Amino acid sequence: MYRNFLIIVSLILSAAFHSGPVHADIYVGTTTPLSGPLRELGKNALAGMEAYFNRVNSTGGIHGQKIKLIIKDDKYEPRLAAQNMRTLIEQHDVISVIGNVGTPTAVVTVPIAIENKVPFIGAITGAPLLRNIPPNRYVFNYRASYSEEAASMIDGLLKSGIKPHEIAFFTQRDSYGDAGYDGAISALQKHNFFNTHTLAHGRYTRNSLNVEGALATILDVQIKPRAIIMAGSYAPSAKFIKLAKQDLPDCLFLNLSFVGSAPLLEELGAETENVIITQVVPGFNSNLPIANEFKRDLKNYSIFAKPNFISFESYIVAKIFIHALQSVKDTNITRESLINSLHKLSNLNIGLNLNISYSKEKHQGVHKVWPVMIDDKNFMPVDWNKLRESLKQSDLKTDTLANAP
Repeated sequence: MYRNFLIIVSLILSAAFHSGPVHADIYVGTTTPLSGPLRELGKNALAGMEAYFNRVNSTGGIHGQKIKLIIKDDKYEPRLAAQNMRTLIEQHDVISVIGNVGTPTAVVTVPIAIENKVPFIGAITGAPLLRNIPPNRYVFNYRASYSEEAASMIDGLLKSGIKPHEIAFFTQRDSYGDAGYDGAISALQKHNFFNTHTLAHGRYTRNSLNVEGALATILDVQIKPRAIIMAGSYAPSAKFIKLAKQDLPDCLFLNLSFVGSAPLLEELGAETENVIITQVVPGFNSNLPIANEFKRDLKNYSIFAKPNFISFESYIVAKIFIHALQSVKDTNITRESLINSLHKLSNLNIGLNLNISYSKEKHQGVHKVWPVMIDDKNFMPVDWNKLRESLKQSDLKTDTLANAP
């Protein structure tokens, strides 16, 4: 009987001891290319998230719990990405997957997240497969879609005086390339141009530099393009632009944000003229509150990283994610309570000069696109009206040379 009494006392004391919150780490996962041809994109995406998570951890974390980011390298290969997702979910029991990079990898990782009811937040891709209507409960986006980026390109080109039949395409031969191309075609059709099948479309193989065939396809047309819309990664895109300029010196080259602006700039060297990139974040060198915060945190908590558009995007994703975690009242944060918290984020002001809202019917935070043009190694906002005047002057110069005796 005395022994039973001791057991009861022990259980009571144990319960009393554990009645307060148990401060365990909050495990979060990401699978991203840290090696292979897209390693710079993966490293930049990682730098932005780590900077914000490290800042939060330095001030005590979430309800006393630290953010533990579990990182897996997928080399931008779907097979590896799928393996990494299952490891993150089954072995590390992550509360969410955040900031994954790429569309072809998302093709396999999104279904795994949905199957296991794991929140899939802020992927660095604008692909339509993450933007179902109505949205899937477990998939949340920060950024504008590739369709919105492509529509911004088409609207701007037409405003600058480029005709629809003067546009061509250079895309990666996979779901990413398809998303960019389909978005642009849809935008052209909204402008009542339906002969889209006549437009040149060169393609290249993912994780390769074999762009010569794509260029040959584009050059093998009667009407030389004045603008080429590109859905590629930085190394093959830079090679393509350099080669294409030999035959199309005045052509505009318009890249989706996923190209990776910083490594593209480095790869291009001196061949930066007439290169445009649509961005899904404002300029990181602007004076917006979140831009200043980002640069400060990157310097303090990710000291080897340099600010760029990809790391800025992932930093914003991390900040939205942390807001959602902080809004969960219970210290025992679950996947479902995280989702419910995201659904309640309304008119969130994080210093972007626009508010972010989510709901059960709305799983994309921002729809705005910020096009920039490379100017003397800097990224400057595109003024389509000024570009129109510049193109007119270029056309006049070309006509004058052509008619010279």
